[in-house]
Amino acid sequence: MKKYNYSESIANAINNYLTDEKWHFDFNEQLGVFNFGLYISGIIKKIDFIIDVNEDYYTVYAICPVGVDENDEEAKARMAEYICRVNYRIKNGLFELDMDDGEIRFRNFVDCEDVVLTSDIVKNSIACPAVMFKHYSSGIADMIFGKAKASDAVELSEKPKRNIGDILNTALMLEEDKEDGDVVARLREMAEDEDELKEELYELIDILDDHDEADDDNETEIAFKTDLFGKKAEGEQ
Repeated sequence: MKKYNYSESIANAINNYLTDEKWHFDFNEQLGVFNFGLYISGIIKKIDFIIDVNEDYYTVYAICPVGVDENDEEAKARMAEYICRVNYRIKNGLFELDMDDGEIRFRNFVDCEDVVLTSDIVKNSIACPAVMFKHYSSGIADMIFGKAKASDAVELSEKPKRNIGDILNTALMLEEDKEDGDVVARLREMAEDEDELKEELYELIDILDDHDEADDDNETEIAFKTDLFGKKAEGEQ
């Protein structure tokens, strides 16, 4: 018997999607709440999901497994600023910080009134928080451990993540330019271990970008993947 009123059709749609995708999950029939975990790539490896079903909407909560020390007021202030800066830029959902216990989560609201809830809608409502945590996890870690200013962390998180193969292809185009010969060598050396490509890589990318902008005769167009949600890359038709 249900303890709270919630839409069984919404719950069934979510249940069907999770079941069809063979996800491991629990569902509280009294409360209308789904629970499951999702592994992602990045600094944060796993996030915990709660989907709270109501009468004409449902809310997806993605909860970070690590939070800010509840007794560290400076860390909470850093994280609050970081989250405010991030939320100002994103279009769907938002990050939240519990200022009492330091919990960090992402909340995504789905209005189901007069809407046929499809598997694609359910999928996107779960994928959005996962992608956001993957995208901004390095900044979250920096705020927890005090490694960067909030403004710098946001800018670094939103720098285009360019594929190492694309960067090397660009470098090969510059091989005959003796000024950039050391850049080519350093890129090749670093490409052997992608995990170590951090700040220096971004500096090298800037060097290559400056060179490309100055070279008006270069007709080769490199497509860089810059959109978070899989839209066409720059240079793609």
